[in-house]
Amino acid sequence: MSDKPAGNAGAAVASDMLAAQSLDDDPLPGEADPEVGSPSAIQQLLESRAVPARSVPMLDGVFERMLGLLKTSVRRFTSDIVDLRLTRPQPSRFGDYVGSVRLPAVFGLVRSAAWNGPALIVLDSQFVATIIEVVFGGRADQAPSTVDGRGFSPVEMSILRRFVHLVLADVNEAFGSVAAADFAFDHFETNPRFANIASAQAVVTIGDFRVEVGPLGGSFHVVIPLSTLDPIREVLASGETASVHARHDTTWAASLANEVLRAQASLDVELFRKEIPLRELLSFAVGQTFVSDAGPSDPVQIKCGPVRVGSAQLGRAGDRVAVTVTSVASRSPS
Repeated sequence: MSDKPAGNAGAAVASDMLAAQSLDDDPLPGEADPEVGSPSAIQQLLESRAVPARSVPMLDGVFERMLGLLKTSVRRFTSDIVDLRLTRPQPSRFGDYVGSVRLPAVFGLVRSAAWNGPALIVLDSQFVATIIEVVFGGRADQAPSTVDGRGFSPVEMSILRRFVHLVLADVNEAFGSVAAADFAFDHFETNPRFANIASAQAVVTIGDFRVEVGPLGGSFHVVIPLSTLDPIREVLASGETASVHARHDTTWAASLANEVLRAQASLDVELFRKEIPLRELLSFAVGQTFVSDAGPSDPVQIKCGPVRVGSAQLGRAGDRVAVTVTSVASRSPS
């Protein structure tokens, strides 16, 4: 009988079986893997917990600026000495993140008007207890009362709403150096199933802010789906601030305007319009005469495509037909 513990022996056998299975499953050199491209392989890829890395160099800088702004804002909100720290923003699957949030928690759903995308401000249970204790004048040298097992009162939700508005103001200012975000508060949810701002497999960036007031403390998270950041992905990747990007936009706009002004436009002179029966049009023949209601001295219309640009008087210049512009159509402001 073996002297090895049963658990170790079982682990060794399992390890040997997995190694043998791995060797059996590996395709030979030059041989195609039969699983690649199959529905099961695709499904495994979609369900993978691995988060693809996406390069957004300026995003860390935006969150660092957010941290600096929030230190001042949270200190004013609590009227106390606050220690605020930021864990470097990390990408995660949205479903994995929501499953890791300890309940009860408050999910503040927000939306960027500029980017037309959602985001979340999540307040964990410890943070909710801490912020309510501090705002209500609780002592900083004692543990906060727990919120486990009960809902939040209207007064507590009002305090949390004020805090989320405070966070959003700093989030908008932090992103302002890159591009206007215009995040606005929508509503609160306490059930994570109703806080689905993205699919479970969608990638989100999470800024984890840890707040400590004496022995009290908790965390709130700024959760932004990468799909929400898509409109400014190139700006984030370029590392340029909004002012530099604006200067580039001005140069590009001037160049585009110059090219547009050099473009050729086609002008049409419309002598007259006349409606005729379809039967007469079908019998259209050489020598047929159409008489207009206009006189020889009446103005003709000048058009560029379907747009009327002015009126003119029909005449001649030498042996050629010519028109003299008599009026110009008013230009509507763009």
